[in-house]
Amino acid sequence: MDKFDIKILKELEINARMSNSEIGKKIDRSQQFVEYRINLMKKRKPWPIITPQIILNPYKMGLRSFLLFVKLEKTDDNKKFYEKIKTASCINWIIQSGYDFDFIIMLTSKNIGSLYENITKLLKNDKIYDFDLREITKHQMLSHSYLTNNNLVLENNVITRPEKIDDFDKKILTLLIKNGKEKLVTIGTKLGINYKTVQTHIKKMMANGVITGYRPFINPGAFDYDSYFVRFTTNIKADHDLTKFLKFLSENEYITDSFEFLGRFSNAIIIRVKKETEINLILDKIRLEVPKLQDVKVYPIFDDSLYKSVI
Repeated sequence: MDKFDIKILKELEINARMSNSEIGKKIDRSQQFVEYRINLMKKRKPWPIITPQIILNPYKMGLRSFLLFVKLEKTDDNKKFYEKIKTASCINWIIQSGYDFDFIIMLTSKNIGSLYENITKLLKNDKIYDFDLREITKHQMLSHSYLTNNNLVLENNVITRPEKIDDFDKKILTLLIKNGKEKLVTIGTKLGINYKTVQTHIKKMMANGVITGYRPFINPGAFDYDSYFVRFTTNIKADHDLTKFLKFLSENEYITDSFEFLGRFSNAIIIRVKKETEINLILDKIRLEVPKLQDVKVYPIFDDSLYKSVI
């Protein structure tokens, strides 16, 4: 990986639907060069460096979002478990972790009844040592500033009232989930409608918050950064103080995601650093903002590249 890969990631983070020719102009390289580099990053083993995705707000579609923490009895079963759950329609994001939990799984469900049905299917026939569940009330997705020097809040999903989406909306979203760069003309051809109609539907869904943006999910391991999932209890009560705290988190260049949950372990963040000791420096800064910080748990992230929006 070199400076051109970082330049490409920087542009995709600003606009994940930017064409390869546009990126080439910005970094002074050809369209073919950009396409070649992106394909290399998508196919890198054992885990891809980049997974471009359209981001949908599940709450706007009448869904609720949760994190499921799972520890298997035997780590030898991790690969088999991963292969089983990665195709589940209810799953947004799979984070392969360590220590207390082997997997941190983001999933969506319409209600508590369907949630437990989904969890039962996911864990059925597997020997589970332990699991935990948290409902996400806010999820703030941030740029990988440590790598790209961007300082963006890419998406900010919060519990809110649902919006009405029709069959064409769902069909368009399905195609964009498969390929976030799919051209409007191509979508129109596949659905048998005019591209201007496609454009109208997408604009409507962006205006009402169903589509919150497009994000290149970046696995920074190839750039010698390690990733960690950190959860803790803040004991913050007032909305004003919480908003202030989330803004504080968004200004730290090493934090790429922040979550708010109901109950104990009220918050979590994802940190990308080169040295594990840097985690303590970040936590010390958080403690200055939140003196009553409690229940701090740190889990290594081995891979978090499998993300897909759910409709």
